[in-house]
Amino acid sequence: MEERNSIATNHVTMVNEATDTYHRLESLLEANAMEILMASDPGVRIQAQYGWIKFRRNRLPKRHMIDLLACFSNGCRSLYAVRHSDGVGDLETDLELIRNQELRKHGHRLILLTEKEISKPRRLPSQGNSPRTQPEEREEQCACD
Repeated sequence: MEERNSIATNHVTMVNEATDTYHRLESLLEANAMEILMASDPGVRIQAQYGWIKFRRNRLPKRHMIDLLACFSNGCRSLYAVRHSDGVGDLETDLELIRNQELRKHGHRLILLTEKEISKPRRLPSQGNSPRTQPEEREEQCACD
């Protein structure tokens, strides 16, 4: 937890040791997502709070803050929206609009991650009962065609 001007916040600060960069994340859920991304590719470059992406919903201008941008060593740029599943609401619709309208300007993929995808361990058949820290879908997300 960090403290600024006598106001306590729940921001999390993490370091990506591969690139020696520090990231200020909005939640522990984002920090967990970042850990999974760093584990999936040792050379990944991550940017927290990538920025606002403008799009239109029902002809009205809207914008959405992307939580994480991951630039993988294979050249794939994946944008991530990280939310608790109970706070998703219209976000899935907004992300689909962004995919259709603006994604090509920013990256290859836009993925919604909830606590279900972030905290779900997976077992590898070849390793018996050893847990894996990343979800199954991560392998497909990292490989851009």
